[in-house]
Amino acid sequence: MIGSVQPLADAVGDLKASVAAVADRIGKSADAQVLQPGRLVRWSAHGRLRALCVEDCIVVDGHGVLVSGWQLASGEPMRRFGLCIDGESLLDPREHPRLCMDREDVRCAFADEVGTESIPPGARLGFCVFLPAPTLPASGVVTVVCEDDSASRKFVAVPQRDDNAIRSFVARQWPWLRSWLAEYGVPHLGPAWIAALVTAAPADVDPRRLRLAVDYAVRIPGGGPLLSGWWIEAADQPLHLLACTSKGHSVELGARAVRNFRPDVYQALKKEYDLRHLELGFIARLPELEPFDPEDKLAIVCYTSTEILGVIPVQWRESDAQPMREIERLMSLFSPSHPEIQRILGEHIGPAVERLWRARARIEPRIDQYPFGPQPRAPELSIVVPIYGRWDFIEYQLALFRKDPDFQRHELLYVIDDPQIFEAVLLHMRNLYPLFEVPFRIVYAHENRGFAGANNVGAACASGEFLLLLNSDVMPRSSGWTQALVASFKRLPNPGALGPRLLYQDGSIQHAGMRFVRAPHCADLWINVHPGKGQPAATDPYRAPVEVEAVTGACMLIPRAIYHEVGGFDEDYVIGDFEDSDLCLKLRQRGYRIYYEPGVELYHLERQSQHLIGDPSLRGKITLYNGWRHSRRWGQIIAQHAGGAHG
Repeated sequence: MIGSVQPLADAVGDLKASVAAVADRIGKSADAQVLQPGRLVRWSAHGRLRALCVEDCIVVDGHGVLVSGWQLASGEPMRRFGLCIDGESLLDPREHPRLCMDREDVRCAFADEVGTESIPPGARLGFCVFLPAPTLPASGVVTVVCEDDSASRKFVAVPQRDDNAIRSFVARQWPWLRSWLAEYGVPHLGPAWIAALVTAAPADVDPRRLRLAVDYAVRIPGGGPLLSGWWIEAADQPLHLLACTSKGHSVELGARAVRNFRPDVYQALKKEYDLRHLELGFIARLPELEPFDPEDKLAIVCYTSTEILGVIPVQWRESDAQPMREIERLMSLFSPSHPEIQRILGEHIGPAVERLWRARARIEPRIDQYPFGPQPRAPELSIVVPIYGRWDFIEYQLALFRKDPDFQRHELLYVIDDPQIFEAVLLHMRNLYPLFEVPFRIVYAHENRGFAGANNVGAACASGEFLLLLNSDVMPRSSGWTQALVASFKRLPNPGALGPRLLYQDGSIQHAGMRFVRAPHCADLWINVHPGKGQPAATDPYRAPVEVEAVTGACMLIPRAIYHEVGGFDEDYVIGDFEDSDLCLKLRQRGYRIYYEPGVELYHLERQSQHLIGDPSLRGKITLYNGWRHSRRWGQIIAQHAGGAHG
């Protein structure tokens, strides 16, 4: 029964005992009495019985108090309630308190005394009333003023502010509160009230007024929860959705979310709700709910200007211990062609992926090295080749390197970045060295660190003055190319990095330097492009080294000291995109210059292992994310200097 937390028989017994205990002490006194929770006060006026019990006096910080309980009137009920603070009376301007709840327990308790005809079944004896007050004492008491048609009564009440009292109040008075809170303004509530809605309000929503489902809810480390789902609302009045936590934090979900297409929901419910569009889904990252901890509860309060439709609990989970699996799920939530893709990346998916990737285990790698053949002492050049998935390219490269005597004095490092292939690679390499007699080392860090991480591991193991960062699918056309690159680098003014010309198998240009352009088809991000790509090599206008905006990491020469000076490749790009242009921009920021050397040519089979990482749709979305991150970091600098170098 609303307003009673005990079975009816127990409640009636408690009320009768309370009446007997206080009747002699209070009688007809008009002096102020202390109204503690559950305390009954009774009197008579003009032969009519009056009884009042205040069960709650709950503070709404900065606004007033909510008073609830019940009253008994043999005749007209109490007309007005109000507060008296520091001698100033603040009466509720409404003529009557809100008699909004049946109190069968009260009717039964007083039936013998006043007669059942005076309190008919279903009499609405319970009341809830908000008593506004601009200021309230931080502690102590306030005076509740009650008026009937003949006199005023004053009672000293002890306001309750603690979280438990507010939660209990919300649970017991929810039918009345759901209207009052909507009128008052749910977002204006303090943290204790928001927390009470999450933990104490019942989860009842009329499906004819609202359908809401959260399909995906995960806690992003340090970034609050990220939600995805759908909602359908009735068109009779505007709907508001407030995401709340048991800590009392809240944010307007409707304003924060990006709506997206949900054809599955549309097909399932279009007839039931007469749906006219597909934009029923939403994506929302909610950093405003931080700190959001593992023990916190999450709910969505759905309300209009007149009532709270319901409080919907959200079952969330921790992000996957394997960040790439969680990133794949995030990438499935949106379409790259969404008209608000920039907002999706900038406010929701982008920051979430960034935090997930950064939160992955960052322990110092345990690096093992396996030398094959006599290792060169004090090499001028260290060549770092990361290996993921396809390790057959090692054999092709060694077969070509065998023809180049320079490789007897180079330090050649193959960094195995795929634990699944390590044992097979190591076993096979024992047969390859006697066949080709090219000295090399296998470097193994016991985990997949990605393109950037693998190159950084290799650079940490290298000892040469120069680093040559080389993809496993890059093959030389002739001997002497490494020395030609180093010699060219030494002749250039203030060089930071140098890249050669890379060709496709048919001899057309794959890389002749890179430049930055905006991509309207790709969220208007800055991307790096390869001028002349696919054109015959003879069309390349350059015959000597030329300064360019960036060069590819597929084959890049850089002094080892400078590589470490700028921090090497940034490992926060996912899988492998934009690390090379990011490195070039870091070099340019330090005052170094980037050059393209057309006089050195190699073949590049291009992206021979990236097809092993997920489906093409996932790969494209990860590239989009990396482009967003790159543009956010370097966009202003690129815009200022784009076109300042050839390329």
